[in-house]
Amino acid sequence: MKKHEPAARPKSKRSLKPLGSPAQAGTSPSATVQGETEFQRVVHELQVHQEELEAQNEELRETQQLLEASRDRYADLYDFAPIGYTTLDGNGHICEINLTGATILGRERSRLLGTLFSVAVAKDDLSAFHGHLRQCQQGGTVTTELTLAVRDRNSVPVQLHSVPILDLIGQTTMYRTAITDITERKQAEKMLRLARDQLEDRVRERTAELAGAVAELRKEISQRERTEQTLRELSVRLLQTQDEERRRIARELHDSTGQKLAVLAMNLSLIGKSAETLDVQARKALTESLALLDRSSRDIRTLSYLLHPPLLDERGLAAAVRWFADGFAQRSGVQVKLEAPPDLGRLPEGIEVALFRIVQEGLSNIHRHSGSSTATIRLMVDQNQVQLEMQDAGKGLLQSRSDGYVAPLGVGITGMRERVSQLNGQMKIESGSHGTTVSVTLPLARAAS
Repeated sequence: MKKHEPAARPKSKRSLKPLGSPAQAGTSPSATVQGETEFQRVVHELQVHQEELEAQNEELRETQQLLEASRDRYADLYDFAPIGYTTLDGNGHICEINLTGATILGRERSRLLGTLFSVAVAKDDLSAFHGHLRQCQQGGTVTTELTLAVRDRNSVPVQLHSVPILDLIGQTTMYRTAITDITERKQAEKMLRLARDQLEDRVRERTAELAGAVAELRKEISQRERTEQTLRELSVRLLQTQDEERRRIARELHDSTGQKLAVLAMNLSLIGKSAETLDVQARKALTESLALLDRSSRDIRTLSYLLHPPLLDERGLAAAVRWFADGFAQRSGVQVKLEAPPDLGRLPEGIEVALFRIVQEGLSNIHRHSGSSTATIRLMVDQNQVQLEMQDAGKGLLQSRSDGYVAPLGVGITGMRERVSQLNGQMKIESGSHGTTVSVTLPLARAAS
């Protein structure tokens, strides 16, 4: 800023001196003194006023410089902003536009002023642009996306953000519009759509693959179920065949082998009547043969009963279990307690055979594995189901070794489960260090049907 020159003030003082020369002929000395005083006062006031004007002038110059600097900064911000700015009149002519806006439109700023903004709008978006201006004229802020047909360049997608304003005299509506180049965003959206489409394609392919895998898995499961069903049928037939074979062998032992031993006993008895004709060695051999024949007959009879006790067919489950429990106690030394209602009555043949075989297998497991000296068998029945419970006080079924190995359940347990499953029943095993309890429940109505 150019400073006020120091010589200005003395010059103004010199210029005031002629005005203050009241010395004229014929004036009195007192008047002269009074005039001189007034003159000095006026000169002083003029000097003060001049200094005030000079200070105000200095402030005005400084303010002007600040305004010019602010205008320059605003112009820089306006021209070089990353977003294009333009002002349109009521018909859409460009009144102002910054350098960024001119760059977006692809023309020099000087050539854009006064032209219609719609000239740069793609034909397909002209209706959208005019609608944008109409909405903005009605009041409020309007945002619209459209495409500019830029000369010598590809189309440029932009976003117009406009607000209505009044001109300097407050009469004509104008539009102040921000122009944002959204090319990168559109490209990102395009890439995103492409990635989404690719992802959807992959999802569809993966879904198809998974659907195929699921179909194969279902096919395999179906095949396994048919294997399992076949195995269950084979297991049922095996158990049925086993029972039938036991029944046949028992009948064969009783009816054939037993009868033959009976005839042999009769023959040896006849020989014994003439034992006095035999020597001592022959008589001894005869006596031993009779004793051996008697033991063999009892063993065969016991074996026949164990294979299929006649009591099971003749008197039912309770009698057969009681007979077997008594014989088992004598053979094994395990004391067996049977708890059964006195009016148990007869049950369907399949249930009686299955429960008797389960009792046989259960007591055999107690004797071989549990180490228990006692066993309890409970039979309970109502109109819907029959229940069998076997309990011991042994060491339990699943005993782990020091290396962590746990012995699996034996074939006998598996056979028991198969018999229960065959009759649509349920079997539960509770085993611990204080003993094992096997509970079996069989429905009567379904089993009978």
